[in-house]
Amino acid sequence: MSYIVTARKWRPQFFRDVVSQTHVTDTLRNAIHSGRVGHAYLFSGPRGVGKTTVARIFAKALNCEHGPAEEPCNTCSICLSIQSGASMDIQELDGASNNSVDDVRSLIATVGYHASQCRYKMYIIDEVHMLSAAAFNALLKTLEEPPSGVIFVFATTEPQKIPVTILSRCQRFDFHRLSVQEIAGKLQRIAEADGVRIDSASTLLIARRAGGAMRDGESILEQLKASRGAEITVADVSEILGMADQEVFFKIVEFCHAHDTNAVLRLFSAYYDNGGDLKEFLEGLLGHLRNLLYAKYPNGLDNAPVSDDMRARILEQASWFQSGDILRLITVVTETESSLSYAVMPVLRIELALARMSEMESTVELKRLFELLGGQEAADSVVSRLSEPVHRSPDRATPAPPVPEPVINETEDKNPAPLSRDEDVPSSVHSCPDVVADIQSISLHWDEICARVAVLKPAIGPTLTEGVPESFSDGKLAVHFAPDRMFQMETCKRFSADIEEIIGTILGLRIKVSFFARRSAPERKKKNELDDIVSREPIVRDVLDMFGGEITDSWR
Repeated sequence: MSYIVTARKWRPQFFRDVVSQTHVTDTLRNAIHSGRVGHAYLFSGPRGVGKTTVARIFAKALNCEHGPAEEPCNTCSICLSIQSGASMDIQELDGASNNSVDDVRSLIATVGYHASQCRYKMYIIDEVHMLSAAAFNALLKTLEEPPSGVIFVFATTEPQKIPVTILSRCQRFDFHRLSVQEIAGKLQRIAEADGVRIDSASTLLIARRAGGAMRDGESILEQLKASRGAEITVADVSEILGMADQEVFFKIVEFCHAHDTNAVLRLFSAYYDNGGDLKEFLEGLLGHLRNLLYAKYPNGLDNAPVSDDMRARILEQASWFQSGDILRLITVVTETESSLSYAVMPVLRIELALARMSEMESTVELKRLFELLGGQEAADSVVSRLSEPVHRSPDRATPAPPVPEPVINETEDKNPAPLSRDEDVPSSVHSCPDVVADIQSISLHWDEICARVAVLKPAIGPTLTEGVPESFSDGKLAVHFAPDRMFQMETCKRFSADIEEIIGTILGLRIKVSFFARRSAPERKKKNELDDIVSREPIVRDVLDMFGGEITDSWR
């Protein structure tokens, strides 16, 4: 007898042998048992999940000499003829190569003849969505009212391409994609029956590559048996399929945790130099990070495709990171994968991603950050503010609050009135006793002043430190910012009233604070030129206002 490949040799012959499609097989068995067999069925689902196999078992169960039975006997002459494809009453057609209206008319011409041996005449059309519109129209009337004893079974991977007039006349069954564990379990049983030694890690690797299709997994196993014989290891699977060994991903995560960028890049370079596939590398790394994310939750690894010997290592590595850290690592890998197809140097994209991952700092919660900046009192204050309800009008969106500009009234008293140190202000604000109301003293103690502002206003204390006191006269303090600190300057402007109150309390005066950006002479000239462009071209101002932008350069 000629050699039979694994996918054909281990094709299920009973409903009970079909993996992961009990919602289909149980319904068909009940229909046979109750005598409620329809005249048209549509089996839809991904490739390699058992659509045609179930159609053949259904044909045997209906026509078995000992039936109709819920399970075929597979020993009678009719079951054996259907199983071998020799039965004249069970016709299998390929919709891709028989898609014309003439092909369908030839099929319809034979529908009226009674079955020669079987109880039912069955037409199994695979990839039925490939039929032309005219072919579907020719089939429509026969499908709606077929002769007694005729059953149509359509199989397709793309049911959305089938006309609704056809769909409405069929009982539809959606086949599910198989899980990694289900594929790996059957591959293990096949290997044991064929006398092949293979560990669970290898079958899991094959199952992940199969992508939910049992036939793909069986074909890969067949290739490995032909290449490696009676013993298959993880290294064999990785070499044949061009996949990275799982140990590579464990080491990458270990080096990222240790912030060892050099070791990460050397490991990837060795993989690539040995002929490794870049897409396979990213998919494998993404799968490993996914397992780490599952491990952060109770019993999360129960549904993950992880062997028992890997589970302990995954749990250990997951304990090194916060959930936010793992999510950020996954984001880096997914962004790299999506950009790989149009990258000029794909290898460099992956190397940059690995460098970012290895240098990434641990996630810090905002509450913890505010605790570090301003103590527990500041953290509680921020949390309470964030929890306050925001009242918005249902009819219109709340406009963004305007940024207040510090206005200095030239008519103000040249000698500002002193503030009392006994006002109701926290004592921590008064802990700058050496500060006096002149620019030298303010500049000397500027860090202390900013620290006192941070106690009462944690959000603006660090921002204020980016400014530099420039002048103080008649109760007016001028603070300038570098050109690349515009965001910090605008933030200080927004909270200028609070800053004035706190610094004024420290100095014992009522003061006004103005914030501005210091520019060099060429920058000031360029700024004037850009302002002139805006004044002469109103459409430019409209664009800036619409998108919240700014002009950085101009040319003609």
